[in-house]
Amino acid sequence: MRTAGTVLGFHACLEIVTGGGMAAYALATRSRKFLVHARRHGWIGFLAGTVSVLGYLSFLAAAKLLPLGPVVALRETSVIFGSLIGTFVLKEAFGLRRITASTLVISGIAVLALNH
Repeated sequence: MRTAGTVLGFHACLEIVTGGGMAAYALATRSRKFLVHARRHGWIGFLAGTVSVLGYLSFLAAAKLLPLGPVVALRETSVIFGSLIGTFVLKEAFGLRRITASTLVISGIAVLALNH
């Protein structure tokens, strides 16, 4: 990303390749279902995509301007937040597997943050 020049240019290429590829695959394999689903739920997908793009752009901007270790450590906290949202909002179980995974992620965050 640092050699790509601009954060916006890098992200635009990334979105075009991945988004275009995914849409092409969905149209090629399930065109009718894809179009029906897109008409019905497209607005929520657009909203989620916008939030995702803004979040990733903020990460890329920080990664270009700041030391990478703490930036990556902060980004990885999203995994923990996702786990907590799954537990408290979606009422998913928070068993040994999730506790172990969260502990490993937190350990990795600590290593990244402390070794910059």
